Amino acid sequence: MRFWAMAPAAVCAAILCTSSIGLANSDMQAGNDRAELAWALGVNQYLHFTVADQKKLDPRAPLQGEDKQVEPAGQWVGFFGYEISSAGEWLRRYEPLILDEALMQLAMYLPAGKQKVGATWQREWKFEKVQTFNNFSVNSSYELKPQVEYNGLNCWLIYGKHSLKAHDAAGLAQLSRLTTFEADTLAYFDMPRGWLRGARVILRGSLITPAVGDKPGPMNYYDWDVEWRMTRDFDAWEEKVLNGRVERAIALGVERLWKQRSAEGLWPYGNHTRGGTALSLLALLMCDVPADDERIVESFRKLKDLPLDCIYDVGVSLMALEARYITVEERRSFLSSDKPVTLKRDLSPEDRAEMERLVAWIVANRNDTNPFWNYKKEPPVAPATTQRFDFSCTQYAILGLAAAQRCNVRIPPGITKKFVDETLKMQAANGPKVRRVISFTPPKDAQRGKGKSTYSTKTVEARGFHYSVKATWDKYQDTTTAYGSMSASGVTILMVGLEIADGMNEADFKAEFTSKALFQQWEKTVQDAIECGLAWHEYWFSVTRNPVYWRNWYYYYMYGLERVGMLAAIKFMGEHNWYYEGCCPLLALQDKDGGWGGATDTSFALLFLKKGTVPPRKKVFTGDK
Repeated sequence: MRFWAMAPAAVCAAILCTSSIGLANSDMQAGNDRAELAWALGVNQYLHFTVADQKKLDPRAPLQGEDKQVEPAGQWVGFFGYEISSAGEWLRRYEPLILDEALMQLAMYLPAGKQKVGATWQREWKFEKVQTFNNFSVNSSYELKPQVEYNGLNCWLIYGKHSLKAHDAAGLAQLSRLTTFEADTLAYFDMPRGWLRGARVILRGSLITPAVGDKPGPMNYYDWDVEWRMTRDFDAWEEKVLNGRVERAIALGVERLWKQRSAEGLWPYGNHTRGGTALSLLALLMCDVPADDERIVESFRKLKDLPLDCIYDVGVSLMALEARYITVEERRSFLSSDKPVTLKRDLSPEDRAEMERLVAWIVANRNDTNPFWNYKKEPPVAPATTQRFDFSCTQYAILGLAAAQRCNVRIPPGITKKFVDETLKMQAANGPKVRRVISFTPPKDAQRGKGKSTYSTKTVEARGFHYSVKATWDKYQDTTTAYGSMSASGVTILMVGLEIADGMNEADFKAEFTSKALFQQWEKTVQDAIECGLAWHEYWFSVTRNPVYWRNWYYYYMYGLERVGMLAAIKFMGEHNWYYEGCCPLLALQDKDGGWGGATDTSFALLFLKKGTVPPRKKVFTGDK
């Protein structure tokens, strides 16, 4: 019989029985049977766990109707020391979790202080938001086993047994909810280093999906045996070490991106052939591929012939066209944090004409009933009286217009103030009150202390953005509907709006704002909103997930975070060096082919690593920083 055909408890019993034979280390042989069980991960240390092995347990009896057995599809789990407690608990601010993180949570937990072999402890978990699983509670019991060899190291073995706590299912017919959940965990704790080396989870669970009318929803079954193993660790303060790794990662990523180019010289992304191609060209140019490279020239020539039918595609096309004229010296100044060199954009007549054509298309395709953009301009669908929009499409329209303006292509008045004013209305009305960090000195030793922070004397509210509706914040639960990638979009729109206003000629400026005094009042309002938006990114900061939105659109979020950092010209978001912390998971996630999945995600990752956003000509006032 294959061992994974047994019941989960039998699996673990078999593993525990065989694991301890002949594997006790010298300390155990000397009679030392006590372990100091506490996470000692430095706040700036990043651990990356990948799936070392996963298999499906033997199937259940034949499934009925639409029921299905979900195949194991484990994902990476990564975190910094500041994301967990010394007991290995996810801090609330870094939730919600994906299923893999919830399963790892069960294995990661440790009691305080020294424990003797055979010691037991219990813990009750309340998982309030796990992707697709909603609220559920788990009762856990743990036992410390003798040390075993794991991946060439002696580690303390912690066995855990976990079961679903009974809950009231009333009123939950329209929600996905667990009906059974039984899991056994084996955690391998490296006491000298103070972190796990790996964890194995044997799960048997069932999830009922939402009912359709009077018909009960189908059942999803999870019969998994998954092992996560720590594969990489990075110290985010080791800048010199990281710089070398980043340079290599960029070189490999560029090579991979070229290989993802089609035989026609394009980078299709679904039905966004123009957008995928423009984004890839932007990434390659910002990563120092010469603009006169034959492949670059050929792809731009083919890009010009592609139809204009999506705001994303046209906005990024303008950004890519600008990138053809950004000098090497200017790009290097982005990375070094030096003051950017003087802008120089000597466009060819052909590229100037193309930029003017694209700008005219963006202006013509703005909504009529609101000042924003949709994927395509479409009339309202009854009974709606306004046209669909979102801040993602709008963001790329604005970024494209700003790129054109830096190339001395005129942006007509009557656009900027309106979309900024309406964006202000969509920012959450309130949020957690924080005193922003205005200066931060990193710790000399990443394993000790948190560095020295100087805080602002005033408090601001951390207020973010949602996708296409006004964001909210619940002060009692400290939860928000704003999330990372869209909060980055909202703040980007505000900062780029200020930049476009600053670049207007005198006549257009007067037509837009009437007078300098009225502009200054408006500018102050926008600056205050930007500061609240930056406070949101500091409060909910993460580079291991799209904050408040699991890991959905992760690479897209990381490029958005890079834009915020570059447009605001800030090195720290609170106590976080956003760039070096962001490099850690991106370096760990680079695949063996040198990319980060498809051409689009590879481009997003490269633009983060290379700091591919053009800083504003006039520094954005962002509070006391």
